[in-house]
Amino acid sequence: MSSDFEALHEKLCAECGSGRTESVSRLIRQYGLDVNKTNSRGWAPIHFAARFGHVGTIHTLIQFAADQSKQNAEGKTPLELVLFNFFFLLNFIIYLFIVQSI
Repeated sequence: MSSDFEALHEKLCAECGSGRTESVSRLIRQYGLDVNKTNSRGWAPIHFAARFGHVGTIHTLIQFAADQSKQNAEGKTPLELVLFNFFFLLNFIIYLFIVQSI
């Protein structure tokens, strides 16, 4: 039974990372999954959603009481992961703009 819930938690994390908000909501409701449970790297579902910028999924997880200040094994919170993505994207856009204008 425990391995079944481990597999469901892995599925939940994967769905969060893919931004499949409806599937995330269904998994939590149907199986009563713990939205604050972490994997071996200390990542909770909200970390996966934050890492890939899925704001709707983050909002859904928060509605299910996800801990917004939870740190992963590297000490990163979901907000820090979102900011990393923002700055990475901003740098990429600036790089493309500079390359395009040369």
